[in-house]
Amino acid sequence: MSEETGRDEDWAQHRHAAPNLSLRERAKREAMRQIQTVALDLFDERGYDAVTVEEVAKAAGASASTVYRYFGTKDRLIVHDEYDQSAADLFLSGIDEGLSLVGAARKAVDAMAQSLREDPAWRRRARYMSEQPSIWAQQMIEASSAVRVITQEVARRRGVEAGPELTIKVNALVGTLLLALEEWWQQEDADIPQLINEALDVLEAGIRD
Repeated sequence: MSEETGRDEDWAQHRHAAPNLSLRERAKREAMRQIQTVALDLFDERGYDAVTVEEVAKAAGASASTVYRYFGTKDRLIVHDEYDQSAADLFLSGIDEGLSLVGAARKAVDAMAQSLREDPAWRRRARYMSEQPSIWAQQMIEASSAVRVITQEVARRRGVEAGPELTIKVNALVGTLLLALEEWWQQEDADIPQLINEALDVLEAGIRD
């Protein structure tokens, strides 16, 4: 299975996610959170390029195979976001309510605003995304996968074709969110939900769906 296909499958799981996670899934998420925190600690201490996946695994009390199974690559130790599934679920619930793409995105951002503001891992991860070209490239792969799956899922829920027009609009939405994040990385004291909503204001003025 290609890495691109794997990313698509990750995103596809969001639309089938149950509201209440099983004990096994909660344990997996906790393990991934712990591994990611340990990785960030090591990267902060020694530099990203100086740390191997095997060293992260050892420090986290896990096997290297477990780290690769959970994250796939070293770059995804940074790119992986435990809030992705919640954001996808909130966005798609907005689509089900008849909201526009931008309206559904606002719903997700507003619901997650407190978590976005209070989770210190966001700022730590953001620094590596802005400084490491390979991590930013991985983020673009994730974004491309998100566009494909979101387009298909929005089309399915609306009963329309997943054609070029919808694809362009979803690309614009995802690109806007990434630009807001990039702006946040460069403004240490900026409020991320506010930046995203301001970016969505600009997008909303330009597209109608």
